[in-house]
Amino acid sequence: MLGHSMTRSFSGFEVISLSRKELDITCYAAVRQQFYLHKPQYVINCAAYTAVDKAESEPAAAFQINYSAVRVIARIAKQIDATLIHFSTDYMFDGTSEHPYLPCDITNPINVYGANKLMEENAIRSLDMRYYIFRIFWLYAAHGKNFFRWVMENDLEEMKVVDNQKGSPTSAADVAAFIEHVIGQDP
Repeated sequence: MLGHSMTRSFSGFEVISLSRKELDITCYAAVRQQFYLHKPQYVINCAAYTAVDKAESEPAAAFQINYSAVRVIARIAKQIDATLIHFSTDYMFDGTSEHPYLPCDITNPINVYGANKLMEENAIRSLDMRYYIFRIFWLYAAHGKNFFRWVMENDLEEMKVVDNQKGSPTSAADVAAFIEHVIGQDP
């Protein structure tokens, strides 16, 4: 969803967008080959294992995509001197705070997904490289799987949804426009 919005949004930049069919981000050799072939100034990683509930029953798959692959992407981006733009989540917090979380707040993931996302952030921070990490959540767009599309596409008389979370829905198109602005203003 986010990658699609990025590809469609950017103007004035050459964008090379690779789908999961075109690039297996879990394969070091494949990532290295693409990065050295294209030598991007920026690597925008929109890939993630985002099935939060499913990560509990598939922890190895979540770990491979949300930690191992991100570590590979970051290391190779550093090798080619590219700036990494990466997206994380608020799931690294336990949800008990009475105020909106700040980047400096103490983390306490309560599930596999949150723990993996925290590990990937720490892996990126451990490298001496240029990077941006943006925590986004409740992402929606006119395409892809998201809560708003699910509501619109289902004729439900009674809807059962979680009622113990607070957040702000985030438009994938707005994120893409913001990232384009960040790159355009990056010193």
